[in-house]
Amino acid sequence: MLAAGEFIIFEFNVQGYGSPADPYDVILEVKFEDGTSEIDSVEGAAIADGEDFTLRIALSEKSVSEVNVLISGSDTEYWAGNYGARFSDFHLYVD
Repeated sequence: MLAAGEFIIFEFNVQGYGSPADPYDVILEVKFEDGTSEIDSVEGAAIADGEDFTLRIALSEKSVSEVNVLISGSDTEYWAGNYGARFSDFHLYVD
């Protein structure tokens, strides 16, 4: 049973070619039994060195009915190849 004071956490890494044309968007959504939901998100342009991110949602006394993670990214495509946001090192857990 999940308890108040705990968090649902999603960690990941995003890396890209380093172009502003490599946008990404990641959303963590927790839905509760009472019909409410909480969202944490991050968006940006992927960089060559990569970045680690942590999204988190605090839990309350409400019962969790659903946890959703939406990951999206676009890429640059031209004569030299395809580039874009690359996602790795996914971790979804309660702490």
